[in-house]
Parts: sequence; structure tokens; C-alpha cells
Amino acid sequence: MLFVLFVVLVFAPTVHVHGASYTVTAQRVNRQLPVISSKLYNQFSPGGSAFLYNYNAAWVPLFNDTSSTGALLVRAQSNGTGDGPLTPSYLAMAKLIGDFSDLDDIAFAPITLADVVIAPYNNATQHGTEDPRVTYNPKDGLYYITYTEYGADSTGATTVRLALATTPNPWDKDAYTYYGPRFGFDTKSGSILLRAQLPHYMVFNHDDIKV
Repeated sequence: MLFVLFVVLVFAPTVHVHGASYTVTAQRVNRQLPVISSKLYNQFSPGGSAFLYNYNAAWVPLFNDTSSTGALLVRAQSNGTGDGPLTPSYLAMAKLIGDFSDLDDIAFAPITLADVVIAPYNNATQHGTEDPRVTYNPKDGLYYITYTEYGADSTGATTVRLALATTPNPWDKDAYTYYGPRFGFDTKSGSILLRAQLPHYMVFNHDDIKV
């Protein structure tokens, strides 16, 4: 996929089970056009990207930024000329321009190399950092970012591990604290659900979903 599509979720109450249950429908917005694409937009224009491939985006609410209400944390990858092997994946930020008052006209700032906040940093990430998910905790003011470390172990065997990082400022690549893989086995794509009180939850994996 060369681009990021934007979808809104509509929650409509249906039957009540243990309080409430909901039917969730997805609606593609922005006139069904990608909000980020290296093909449709100039890389220096809104929606453009310095990377050829842009996918697996996560919404990042911005609470201490007066210039925008949010951004996307995007898995970005390229192979430069379009020929040859892919480069590793990076995680880069793209700030929302304006707001969501017009769902047919959603714009994000172009992604540049300077917008990369998480890049490969060891053997375990030599093939890339992927699948970002973001949860903000108002109690400690930290963003909890789960992502996939795609690389190799000490024997050279390929590994795919769900990892965690936190940051008080998702724009500052030097403000991230890395905690490494959360499990001792291959897994990926984890989303954290923080509750007002314990227990908190993480939903993760790719084939059979685990909690």
C-alpha cells in the first residue's frame, strides 16, 4: 500500500449485554482519497511524503500543542528509485492541518525525513519498526507506544517482537524511553487499553487475537 486512508467509526447502540453493547461501522472519508500518498501528492505538499510507502498509521492526540489537535504516527518505508530491495521501516509523524469540521477535506502535513521519531536502533530492529499503536495516559502525561521490532536475534534468526516505548512528547525523537519486547515470543500489533482503575489490557497479535 502506497498511502494512508482515513476512516471514521460510527457507534450505534444495539442490544444491552452487561450494561451496553455497540454496533461499529466504518465510513471512509476525505472523498475516499488517501490523506497521505507519495503518488497522489507532491512530497512537499499536504498529504505528501518523502517515503514511497506509507501505511499502518496510528492517531496521536496532541494535548500540549496549540498548532494542532492531533497527528498520525505512520509506518514509512522506501526503496528510493522504485527498484531494488526495500529499506527498513521507520515511524514518522504527520500533523493534522486544521480540524475535522469538514470530513471531505482532511489534510496532514507532508512527511519528511526530519519527522522520523522511531528508527531501527539494534539488531532486533534491523529490518524495521512497524505497526504503531498509541495510548495517552493523562495521569502521568505519557504516550504509550507499542510497535513491532522486526529484526534478528543473536543467532541471526528472524524475530518479530511486540515492543513498548513511552514519551512525554511524541515529536521529540530524543524524548523516547524504550522498554524492548514485552513477550519472549514472536508477536506483533498490540494496542493498550488504560482503564480508570486496574486491570488495564493489551489486545495484540495478528492471526489469533490475544488479550
